[in-house]
Amino acid sequence: MFDTAQFTRAVNHYRQGELQQALAITREMVEKQVIQFDLFHLHALLSLESGDYASSLDAFERADALRPDYPPLLLSWGNYYQRIGDMKTALSCYDRAIAGQSDYADAHYNRGNILALSGDMDGAITAFERVLQLNPNHTAARNNLGSVLIDRGDIDAAIATLQQTLQLRRNYTLAHSNLLCAMHYHPDITATDLAVQFRQWRENNFINYPPITKTATADQRPLKMGLLSGALHTHPALWLSIAAFEQLNREQFALYGYSFGTKPDRMTARLRQCCVLWRELSNQSDAAITAQIRRDEIDILIDMAGHMQGRPLVAVMRAAPVQVKWVGGLFNTTGIKQMDWLISDEVETPEGCDAGFTEQIYRMPHSYICYSPPQISPPVTELPALKTGQLTLGCFNNPAKINQKLVIWWAKILRQLPQSRLLLKGKAYCSSVVKTRLRQWFQLQGVASERIIFETFSPHAELLNTYGKIDLALDPWPYSGGLTTIEALWMGVPTVTLPRPTFAGRHAASHLVNAGLGDWVVDSEAAYVEKVVWYSGHLEQLSELRRDLRQRLLDSPLCDARQFTRDFERGLLRMWHQYCDHQNILN
Repeated sequence: MFDTAQFTRAVNHYRQGELQQALAITREMVEKQVIQFDLFHLHALLSLESGDYASSLDAFERADALRPDYPPLLLSWGNYYQRIGDMKTALSCYDRAIAGQSDYADAHYNRGNILALSGDMDGAITAFERVLQLNPNHTAARNNLGSVLIDRGDIDAAIATLQQTLQLRRNYTLAHSNLLCAMHYHPDITATDLAVQFRQWRENNFINYPPITKTATADQRPLKMGLLSGALHTHPALWLSIAAFEQLNREQFALYGYSFGTKPDRMTARLRQCCVLWRELSNQSDAAITAQIRRDEIDILIDMAGHMQGRPLVAVMRAAPVQVKWVGGLFNTTGIKQMDWLISDEVETPEGCDAGFTEQIYRMPHSYICYSPPQISPPVTELPALKTGQLTLGCFNNPAKINQKLVIWWAKILRQLPQSRLLLKGKAYCSSVVKTRLRQWFQLQGVASERIIFETFSPHAELLNTYGKIDLALDPWPYSGGLTTIEALWMGVPTVTLPRPTFAGRHAASHLVNAGLGDWVVDSEAAYVEKVVWYSGHLEQLSELRRDLRQRLLDSPLCDARQFTRDFERGLLRMWHQYCDHQNILN
């Protein structure tokens, strides 16, 4: 018999976030063979949150038998399939919910999220726009629309959409971080524009959190060092850092991993072997993550996500005595005053730019990153132009980095080299909107669309193989290529770059200088074009460079993990000693 009072207690626990208490009640009722739709639905939700997927699925199926094709149940069931990684079935559930209720905004919203995750940007945008037709004040949908517009390279539309989101919800941290990111892709945004927006982010996300009262001593060892990120898997941030963590002196530093949203893979396994403790915090709030890091008494916290789907409020709440920004969502200052340090080098942040950063800048002696080449890589191929007789240029960067001003530069090169072509590769080229936009931009500059070749996403090994099709890489502007530049070098392909005076605009310059290719860093648009045109007439020199590049990279500071790690450790100790000296003065 259904006990209404008992079920009401479970609902109240659920609404108050007391999930274990609620689950204990619904489990008891289900075990008593109570048959009731709302009970099964709630039990399915609670079991899902607790990670008991078998019980959750069983409860969903029993609820569906009582009320087949009920839209709210299908929405929850879709969330179940999304949680376990079955995106196809999740999408089917949302579609069924919409079929039963065409104006079901939540189902359209979840459908948009699935499509965005699967790479269908055009479909995701349509879904989010439908949500906003139904509910113009749906700020999460508006933020996600802005995020997908960034991915599709619609930067003006993305900025406008995210600004509208913030007008509706001023302290929406994720939307404001997305706006900061979008602005760095725009060729006309100035340093002043960025400074204003960073200041507004800081004002909108002020949190008065209790200070850390831990007593610190300069000689305590090992120092507890935490890594915070939602991308502690195969991701540019780890390709550019994991070698240092593997070389870390265990007597000096104990590594702690704080992961949220990570998709575990081989790179995750490598990193976990470096850690004395690993915590998965995907479903935890910023305050809960901060509290956990404080309980673990972390001395130095390294943020490896920043404003790019990271948890910047953890730094605002002061999770550790010393907080450091390093690779991962590192495109400028964080704008967070509680972020004490930012790790860089003399090319990324030349002397004199410190005033634009809220952090102290620690400049590494050489490169600010340490590249870990893939254990299995395809061989470097011969220069394609020697066989084809035509130069094939390429850009494998995020298509969001390509703008109309940049296309004008590239078109000048293509017009001067009428037999050349341009290969563009990236996930966004699955979108017909993106391809049409770029073709139109090139046509406006007198370049036929058939000279522009598009390739979409491919697995990493296949991506590396694709470098065998191009002779020379073009760096985007104003947001430069990071890992993409290094992988091109690894595959024997040099990149020409024109730095911009922002951190995001100087990635390629830093990597090229540290690889001994400083002459590929130019100082004007004209020099950018001339560099490419010159090499089109000197293919033997380009071919010789191609054959030597991998070894040059291996011999450079970019791949010297041992030396990098010793420099990295000295930097961390300096940061710690400065903190301890400051505490001694206060005491």
